[in-house]
Amino acid sequence: ADDDDRGPGRWLADAEPAELAELWADVNDILVKFEECWPRLEAEWRPRTESPARVDLCDDRIVLRGTVDLALSSIDANATRLQRLVEDLLFVSAVETRSVSHLEDSDLGEAADAAGTGFGDRVIVRRPRSGLRFQFDRGKVDQVLQHLLDNALKYSKGQVEIEIADRGEDLEVSVVDHGEGIFSGDIPLLFERFRQLDGSSTRSHGGTGLGLYVCRRLVEAQGGRIWCESRLGQGSRFTFTVPRVTEERQTVVVP
Repeated sequence: ADDDDRGPGRWLADAEPAELAELWADVNDILVKFEECWPRLEAEWRPRTESPARVDLCDDRIVLRGTVDLALSSIDANATRLQRLVEDLLFVSAVETRSVSHLEDSDLGEAADAAGTGFGDRVIVRRPRSGLRFQFDRGKVDQVLQHLLDNALKYSKGQVEIEIADRGEDLEVSVVDHGEGIFSGDIPLLFERFRQLDGSSTRSHGGTGLGLYVCRRLVEAQGGRIWCESRLGQGSRFTFTVPRVTEERQTVVVP
């Protein structure tokens, strides 16, 4: 198809980082102009809506003022979402062009403890108390854990568990919630670009449909896997593996 036939989502998916940065600069310029114009518009409309003698005559203008406020609020919300989308796409581009892991000697248990810090009783960490120090990409693991934990807290109201299981060559890290769960037919789509579920609870929280895709890329860049198990009405378990690195597995390039 020609470029002109692509929808906005498709264009954003294919856009280069420089194009996205330019797009956000244009959107930001528009917002600045709205902010500059709004005090003048407000100054013109306020006397007409505050005068008791003119209330009956300006009911329509009051409605118009409310409509303008609503429109500006919608513009601001969509601009914020666009900013988040551009930032996520730039991050995706960085992930896809730098797929080699940066190994360091670290403790996976400490990473899980750090991710759960600050949430009080809502987050419980269940893990072995030893044997979790080895070489892995701590930065990537931290990013994946943070995103999965944010999602679990966002879409459920009860406790969330972070669990670590030693599987020999790999360690499995799971983030478990007890929320509404995910329809089984949607699970295969979760880790694709721009995929969001159609449920009202999911849509009401916004998002760009890139978070789980980024998680997959980060996990695969370390030679790991990520998957989801879920049952409607019972909650979801997102699990990813962190390989214990050997000489054969030290460099992993994601196609």
